[in-house]
Amino acid sequence: MKLLTLWRLELLKLFTQRGAYAGFAVLASLSVLFVWGSWRHGPPGNVQSQVSDMFVMGGKLISAQSVCYWMLAIPVAMEVLVPLLIATISGGLIASEVKAGTLRTIMVRPVARISLTVAKTLTAWCHAILLCAFLLVFTFIVSYIAFGGGDILAAAGGKLTILSAHSAWWRLPLGYALAGVGMCAVASVALMLSALFENPLTAAGLTVAFLIVSGVLVTIDYFEFLKPYLLVTHLSVPSEAFHSAISWDAIESHLSYILPYVAVPPALTALVIARKDITC
Repeated sequence: MKLLTLWRLELLKLFTQRGAYAGFAVLASLSVLFVWGSWRHGPPGNVQSQVSDMFVMGGKLISAQSVCYWMLAIPVAMEVLVPLLIATISGGLIASEVKAGTLRTIMVRPVARISLTVAKTLTAWCHAILLCAFLLVFTFIVSYIAFGGGDILAAAGGKLTILSAHSAWWRLPLGYALAGVGMCAVASVALMLSALFENPLTAAGLTVAFLIVSGVLVTIDYFEFLKPYLLVTHLSVPSEAFHSAISWDAIESHLSYILPYVAVPPALTALVIARKDITC
């Protein structure tokens, strides 16, 4: 069976399940609540404090572009919530079929196991990228209705940066694209664990545990030498797109550590599936 046909079937199976849309609903709810909070209380606290301390601002302080940036900059959203939503889906792409007994039926047909693995990997990546794209588009639409367009007000590392609305049209897609690469890494890890443990909840739980433990190790001095090699260290790479002068070397450095997490787990997944006993 051709790879594109397999991929189309995997996408069809995924998006005919109601659970696949739960992540989009959660992100839509978060976006609406965040826009309402911005309308009711103003910019996030770190932005408000820096603006009030440094400047006297006139005109519109909140714009759709700024809200999209603030949403991306919330650590609990892009480093906890979205990975959890991705792990829930990617962790079940293989394990749920093993549990239901449908994977054995697929594998006794004339389907190359490597093609099946690639199709499931592409499906996991597609879901991760769609979540990031949906968050950007939906947040922009809702916040544009509420606030209209304007500049990006970015506050990070004790610095306040104002980016023009013109540059926002490419900086926001760049930032969310970088976030998508990191989320593809999470999807790859979840898919590998799905093949190893054959239980959707176990695979999703271990993926989240992997991220949490990595985050804890980052904060402990004893494990400072591990920090560059941990995925959570580089999930903040989207922030590089919103500096006044983008450091492409820094982005390249982050991606050089993220991409192995994207590519290596699918290779291990293919090895597990290739050795899987289809009679059990």
